[in-house]
Amino acid sequence: MVTKRLITGVLASLLMVGACSDDSDPPTNPNNANNTNNNNSNNSNNTTGTNGSNNMDDMGPDMDEEGINIPGLSAPVEVRRDENGMMHIQCASDSDCFAAQGYVHAMDRFAQMDLRRRIARGRVAEIAGNLALSVDEGYRTRFMSRDGEYLEEAFYDRMSPESKAVVDAYTVGVNAWLDDMRNERNGARLSEEYDFPFLTTDVIPDWEPQDTAACALLLMDDLSNSSGVDLRQATYTEDLEADVIYEVLGQISATGNSTLIDLPYTGQNLLTQLPDLQAFRRAIERVRPTTGLIRKAQDRLAPSDVFRQQDGFGSNNWVINGSTSATGKAMLANDPHLGLTNPALWYLVSLDTKTQGGDLRVAGVSFAGIPSILIGQNDNIAWGATVVFYDMADIYVESLDETGTKVNFDGGQVDIIEVEHTYQIANADPVTRTIRVVPHHGPVIEYDAANSEALTLRWTGHEVSSDFDAFFGLAKAENIDDAKAALLNARSTNQNFVVIDTEDNIAWFPYSLVPLRPWASLENPTWMPLDGTGGFEWEGFMDYEDLPQLVNPERGHIITANQDATGSLSDGDPTNNGHNMLQSFPAPGYRHQRIVDLIAGESLTAEDMVSAQGDDYLFYGRAIADAVENLTSTALVDFNEDELRVLNALRAWDGTCPTGLSSSDPDSDASADADEVANAVGCTVSHKLLYHLADSIFGDELKTVPASRAYAAVYIQMITPERFTRSYWDDVSTEETVEEPLEIVLRAITATAASLKQELTTDTDAWIWGRLHVVSFAADLLSNITSDFNNGPFAAPGGLWAVNVSNPSNIRDGNYSFGAGPSMRLVVENTEDGLKGQISFPGGQSHFRDSEYYDNLVEGWLNNEPIALPLLAEDIAEVTVETMTLTAPE
Repeated sequence: MVTKRLITGVLASLLMVGACSDDSDPPTNPNNANNTNNNNSNNSNNTTGTNGSNNMDDMGPDMDEEGINIPGLSAPVEVRRDENGMMHIQCASDSDCFAAQGYVHAMDRFAQMDLRRRIARGRVAEIAGNLALSVDEGYRTRFMSRDGEYLEEAFYDRMSPESKAVVDAYTVGVNAWLDDMRNERNGARLSEEYDFPFLTTDVIPDWEPQDTAACALLLMDDLSNSSGVDLRQATYTEDLEADVIYEVLGQISATGNSTLIDLPYTGQNLLTQLPDLQAFRRAIERVRPTTGLIRKAQDRLAPSDVFRQQDGFGSNNWVINGSTSATGKAMLANDPHLGLTNPALWYLVSLDTKTQGGDLRVAGVSFAGIPSILIGQNDNIAWGATVVFYDMADIYVESLDETGTKVNFDGGQVDIIEVEHTYQIANADPVTRTIRVVPHHGPVIEYDAANSEALTLRWTGHEVSSDFDAFFGLAKAENIDDAKAALLNARSTNQNFVVIDTEDNIAWFPYSLVPLRPWASLENPTWMPLDGTGGFEWEGFMDYEDLPQLVNPERGHIITANQDATGSLSDGDPTNNGHNMLQSFPAPGYRHQRIVDLIAGESLTAEDMVSAQGDDYLFYGRAIADAVENLTSTALVDFNEDELRVLNALRAWDGTCPTGLSSSDPDSDASADADEVANAVGCTVSHKLLYHLADSIFGDELKTVPASRAYAAVYIQMITPERFTRSYWDDVSTEETVEEPLEIVLRAITATAASLKQELTTDTDAWIWGRLHVVSFAADLLSNITSDFNNGPFAAPGGLWAVNVSNPSNIRDGNYSFGAGPSMRLVVENTEDGLKGQISFPGGQSHFRDSEYYDNLVEGWLNNEPIALPLLAEDIAEVTVETMTLTAPE
């Protein structure tokens, strides 16, 4: 799972506006907190909550004489909190377990759940007022089915009976906590964000099953809706040449390796086939006239954070079998890189009915708002996930008739579905807007009747999915065959699922809906807007047996790191490989190559797996530094003192990126280890040099496009330039001069020295990586108004495209902080005593600052020191510190 900014990114632009508000009076309640969906009846049980910080001594609730009751429980449920804050739920039935999970999710994380459902259902304005309306409009529009239904309602209505039962039980548990909170029972209360005067939050609606569906849609949208990439790539056509868009801003893989075929890196295992760019040039000419409409769509959708590719992103997972492990047994590692928020994205929990005779026992990470475990292990299997980057969305340019109520399609006309939707707004009258949907494509994201054109979004998430069944199936799977059967239900998660079982089998099942597009080509690229009048329609979806996959490969391991899965992007063209087009804009491959190198040997241990997850070596950065040194080492150049400081730092750098500090405090003393400090300084220099190389090599071709978009292209230009159809060393802005590589690299060195001197002085103590490369866990809500609810900053190792990825925010401007990275790190090994897991976690379980479980796991996450992931009842009993019992009301 990638990445990324799921909640804080959504509200960044929203709350920036809020910070400028001149409304100094505390907001009052809206007249009606319900969303007036035409076909949606919200629960009317909206009552006032109690706010304030949680001062709980025990696990959260106070055990008063009334006890904790959840309607419908078949038997008492025992909930244990262990010494790390993880919750363990033991129950008599699946339904009881999921109801209890709903209760504990709400108990520790209700603010997070509440925000997630409001964003996905277009209801943030109910608490934030008019400034949130654009967020609500964006999400409410995207989450419409192609039939004009509210997508979360269609999702829930069409769930299997088994999934509905799970979601219904979970809903009962959440509402039991809400009832306790409203009646001030059992210590149930809202976290302190609800007291913030900017928000109107004293009316909290009941949880609905559709809220859980909405939370799932929010996650799937972030993982598989790549339409933002289509829009972004199209805007490049305004000013840039087709060759530059294809090569510098395109998707040529860096190393030539893939999940199907991975080799130790030699620099020679690269395909050198060059694309025919003439067809792509024709595509650019077709797209260019639409950029005005596309810019409007980008502006409209920006507040609602349509999926956008970051500069450097990623997640890692890999599995090894007994042929490469020290014990002769299988192991799994997974670290999905997503937004680093406060509270943390995930919630640790185990669910157990087996102890009482059932068939469920599973532990791992859950997503507050959704029942079950999304990544983890049971008694028999363990699984992990990273984003595949299948192309699962398209943007269509629609031609409207003269009335603006129909689209021209396939020689005829099709009526646009119009849905009148009313948004409730705190401190303001409700607002009704028209949401338009083109039945054969999807919701209209930009509408220009005056010019008879519109943009629509088609996304696999609109198909209404069975993804819940996939995760519930994994929770009970007994071997990789069961896991495969469960994952046949995956539709819009866009995940590389890797699995091990207790028989030491390993497998990779990247199952999702991948549209069949036989027309896809460089002339008709799916990663740019398409003509909506016909000829570019999806012709169904790939059969899952035709998707890439592996079971027990001879090499003994499987690695995914969001990179090219099949080798199709060695030339940057995913359409010319003799099979249906699969991916667009996956990761360039540096992390994947480093992992290949790290696990290339034999006798690997669980400790080796953990160490690899925390690896802070920059495969990419060290290769660039070597190329720079090779160019400059024999050059007859009189470097000044500042430039020599940069070059000497690079020469002393071994490619790793430690903090170079004595603690996680960015202001702490430098480490006593001189080599660590030297590497921390060299890491800083390498990042700054990378930006200036990108700017010096490609800035002339990119014009107004940020040079950071060309980071991957720097590697190709400097290491394997034959993979480009032209050289980019020449500065095209200088007439009658053809620059050589050395001249451009010298420019970058001079600029790097000047930037570091200006930003950080010449004292290299200020250049130590940990002083600059920091993470603050941003509050889901309010982080752009105040830092009071954030947690940090903390100095952290890692860097751009390291395995321990933590990509700096804005190297150009000297901002090396990061907000996305390993949202957890999981390692599971098969042992003689069964599967044993360990996990590190960037935060704590409870979202109450007075709780000892608020951020107790942060230091372990920073230092890559995992905790045990207890699964069996006897192991849980040994680490239990608090227990509570949930019962049905008498």
